[in-house]
Amino acid sequence: MRPNKVRQKWERGEAASNFWLASDSSVIAEFAAHFGYDSITVDAQHGFSDNSDMLGMIQAMAATSSTPFVRLRWNDPGQIMRALDAGSYGLICPMVNSAEDAEHLVRYARYPPHGERSWGPHRAILYSGDDYRSQIDNTVIVLPMIETKAGYTELDNILDVDGIDGVYVGPSDLSLSLGFEPAADTQEPKVWAAIEDIGKRARAAGKACAIFCGSVSMARRARDIGFNLITLTADLTSMSASAKATLAEFEE
Repeated sequence: MRPNKVRQKWERGEAASNFWLASDSSVIAEFAAHFGYDSITVDAQHGFSDNSDMLGMIQAMAATSSTPFVRLRWNDPGQIMRALDAGSYGLICPMVNSAEDAEHLVRYARYPPHGERSWGPHRAILYSGDDYRSQIDNTVIVLPMIETKAGYTELDNILDVDGIDGVYVGPSDLSLSLGFEPAADTQEPKVWAAIEDIGKRARAAGKACAIFCGSVSMARRARDIGFNLITLTADLTSMSASAKATLAEFEE
């Protein structure tokens, strides 16, 4: 079985890095996978990829050691299974607001007897190895997103769901749900208090805690308080920042 680099980092007590893909380009995915990040996430919720794009982007990563993740469009059985059959080793599921939502995610992400995932991982076996059936449930990472006041309120019940590996904090939606302006690089003390509390409670439950960060300083802060999967930047964000900086330098 091809290893999950994020799990390997966790087993060593280290934080893993993540790069985010909002575009639908397999070429950008291929380049990103060579940057050296531990994992690459295809964003099927707010990004531009459909199922066909997602497959091509995951295929483009296969020559590297970067672990492919997918942020699902929704907590939908069909997409959960399509992402896994394409070879995703990690699922990030938006808007999980209850234990029932988390149980639904696990049900279709795990094979019997732990779930109800249907068999047919043709491309996933090619990517992972012939022992896919016996090893995948111990390899794939399942992360419900905590990004609403309702999800935060139900956090302990969500963490108790068997089959999830941790939680993933979406700071923009969490800020919005708590009554503040959405910001990936939030500086709001009340939002940070919630983020720190989520991380603390996840670790106490023996689960991973992941987060999307809008800046390096935020990523370092998250790492320092114990988050162990950290999205550092995204393709469109990085391209925009670099292009603007280049133009500004030229025009000086």
